[in-house]
Amino acid sequence: EHDIGTKQLSEQCSSIKFNNLSFTYEGKTQPALSNFSLNIRGGTSIAFVGESGSGKSTLARLLLRLYQSPKQSILINDIAIEDYSLSSLRAQFAFVSQDIVLIDDTLANNISFGCNRTITDIEIEQAAISANVMAFAKELPLGLKTEIGENGRTLSGGQRQRIAIARAILRDASIIVLDEATSALDNHSEKHIQQALTRLTQHKTVLIIAHKLSSIQHVDEIVVINKGKLIEQGDHETLLGKAGYYQAMSNGQ
Repeated sequence: EHDIGTKQLSEQCSSIKFNNLSFTYEGKTQPALSNFSLNIRGGTSIAFVGESGSGKSTLARLLLRLYQSPKQSILINDIAIEDYSLSSLRAQFAFVSQDIVLIDDTLANNISFGCNRTITDIEIEQAAISANVMAFAKELPLGLKTEIGENGRTLSGGQRQRIAIARAILRDASIIVLDEATSALDNHSEKHIQQALTRLTQHKTVLIIAHKLSSIQHVDEIVVINKGKLIEQGDHETLLGKAGYYQAMSNGQ
């Protein structure tokens, strides 16, 4: 990504705005997003729902400037994201996904991986406790000092997700993007992860790319996307009462 922005994104996100955002991937004819507009207040939680390929993940990629959006189509704190330096923009985001990059190293070093400041062992341990990593680390021969092997091959999906949450806690970014776990988690893992997410997301702006509706009923607002267009928005109860697309999705799950 060509970085020509010079503005610094301050620590606090007060608003994110999408203005008539349209975007088509190279080599594709069908737009991934078309005329998408949405205002998000800082400190609130928003879940994006829709079929696979509806454009949910594209929003996150464009926000992080992994792809280039049209000028002035995405603003944070009323400034276009292309006007911020790339490093200051990305420093304010923590991305939580089950598809995390793990290194052939200790559990502790995987938790602090990618952090742009010096981290103490105590901070790593506190993040591991908050993210419920300690729940499985204490069973390992050397705890957080245990080597996890190439790309963490010994770890389950739920354990990987918790490492991603611990990383995000250390990062202490103001905007959390949560790409929800698609693989089935057992109830025990699910409970651990929900607890960890609650701790992580307090007082943050949270954007959830949702794959199952059961876990997003508590969010401030749900945005339904279909074929790149915003078709419904509101909280869980409001959308269920509309007898529209969300209600049909809800019945389908």
